[in-house]
Amino acid sequence: MMIVEDETIIREGLKSCLDWHSLDIEIIGEAADGAAALQLAKAMLPDIVLTDVVMYGMDGIEFVSRLREELSDKQVQVILISGHENWSYIKSALQLQVTDYLLKPFDTAELEQVIHKARKACDAERERRLWEQGLPPHLQAEQDYFLERKAALETAIIVELEQNERMNRIYSVRLYFDWFRKFERNAVPYLQAFCGILLMQIKQRFTILAESGSTDFVAEGIEAMKGCITDEELEEFMVNLLDHLAELIHSKPDQRRTIRSIMELIQSFYMEELTISYIAAKVHLSPNYLATLFKKEVGTTLNDYVTAVRISHAKRLLSEGNLLIQEIAEKVGYKDVKYFTKLFKKEVGHSPRAYREQ
Repeated sequence: MMIVEDETIIREGLKSCLDWHSLDIEIIGEAADGAAALQLAKAMLPDIVLTDVVMYGMDGIEFVSRLREELSDKQVQVILISGHENWSYIKSALQLQVTDYLLKPFDTAELEQVIHKARKACDAERERRLWEQGLPPHLQAEQDYFLERKAALETAIIVELEQNERMNRIYSVRLYFDWFRKFERNAVPYLQAFCGILLMQIKQRFTILAESGSTDFVAEGIEAMKGCITDEELEEFMVNLLDHLAELIHSKPDQRRTIRSIMELIQSFYMEELTISYIAAKVHLSPNYLATLFKKEVGTTLNDYVTAVRISHAKRLLSEGNLLIQEIAEKVGYKDVKYFTKLFKKEVGHSPRAYREQ
C-alpha cells in the first residue's frame, strides 16, 4: 500500500494508527504530493493507494486520474480522504471508481473496515487474473459463474473451520478440487495458486492463528505445496493442513486468549455502541461463532456481559458524584435514559435514583 498525504503529521499518523502487519498490509511507499506519488506508483505498482484529496500542486483527484491512465493494466484500489464533504470531489471519485471516500476526522475502525474492503477487491482481482491466464476459450463466458461458485465453497470451508466440523470440511475440500477439475483446472500450478489465496483468507479470518506461533503458515503452506506433483496429493495436503489449523483454532488456550481480548475490548469501550457484529469484526470471527464461543467459555451471553459491565460502571458513577441520571446513562453507553432506568432496576432491584440515595 502507498500513502499520499501532504501533511507530515497526518501521514505519520496513518502509518501508525493500525497494525498493518496483522492486516497483511505492507506500506511500500509514501509521498507528499500527487506528482511524486505518481512516479512512485509507476515504480512500485501498489495494490492499494490511500490518498488525500486536497494537496499542493497535483491534487488527489488529478493524481488518481493520471494513475488510472498510466497504470491502466492494473486495477489499483484507491481510498480517498478529505476534510471537506465536497460533492464535486465525491462525483469525481465515483467516476474514477475509487474503493471508498473517507471524511476527516475518521476513526481507526472506519479505516480498518475500508482497508478490509480494498483487500477483498485485491484478492478478487488476483483470482480473476489467475483464471484468465490460459483460460480455454469455450469457458470464458462461464468465468463469473466459476468464481462465484468457488467463493461459495471457500466460505463453506471457512465456516466449517469455525464450527470444527471435520467431515463436512473434508467434503467441501473435495468439492472445491472437483470444481476445478470440472472446469479443466486440474493443472497443479493453478490449484496451488488458488489454495494459497484460500489460506490467506483463513489467516485474515482467524487472529488466533497469527497468535499461535511465530511461523507463517501461509508462506510455509505455499512452499510445501510445491512438493505436490498431482492434484490428488495437493488435495490430501490441504485436508491435513486444515486439520492442523482447526486444532489451533479450537485449542483451549487460544480460545481463552480470544475471550480475554473480547472482555478487554468491552471493558475499554463499554460506553460505545457495542453490537455482536462490531465485536466479531474486531476479532475476525463470525457473529454466530463468537456468540456460541463466548457463552461456552464464560457461561453468559455476550449481551448480558456487556450489560453487566455497563451497570457496574453506572453503579460506580452513582456512588461517586452528582451527575444527572441522563449523563450517567450516556457515559455507560445508553442514549435512552428511560431504557437505562428500566434496565438498571431490572438488574439491580432499585432505580438509579433509589440506588444513589441508599
